[in-house]
Amino acid sequence: MQRPRSLSSLRLLAVAALLPVLMTPAPADTTCSKKNHGCKSVTTFSVYTGNPTVICPIGHPVVQIDSRAFCGGDLADGAALLLRCGVSSTPFSYMGAVAMHSFSTSSNWETVLAGACGDFSYSAMPW
Repeated sequence: MQRPRSLSSLRLLAVAALLPVLMTPAPADTTCSKKNHGCKSVTTFSVYTGNPTVICPIGHPVVQIDSRAFCGGDLADGAALLLRCGVSSTPFSYMGAVAMHSFSTSSNWETVLAGACGDFSYSAMPW
């Protein structure tokens, strides 16, 4: 490989090297549905790009988790909207009128975002 002759040539090479990284598509939204003890959760995972800025390790997305629980058919029993670093596996829970709804992953939230609903767990603990 030849050495660049000027600073502008070096900049052009740097931009060309970054282009494949910049053009990599973000993971698409993933929706996972799970049932437990007569309740059902519908949870959507997406890449968060809003404000406030959330600091996560470089190269890993901030995952927005939008979860809704239903018990006894279509009776709404709670909802949560939260953010997690993709490399995290920190579980979360929320309380509804009928049950406590708990969620976890056997991998990390980035893997679930990429479509691994099998790694996502839901548990309903009726009152």
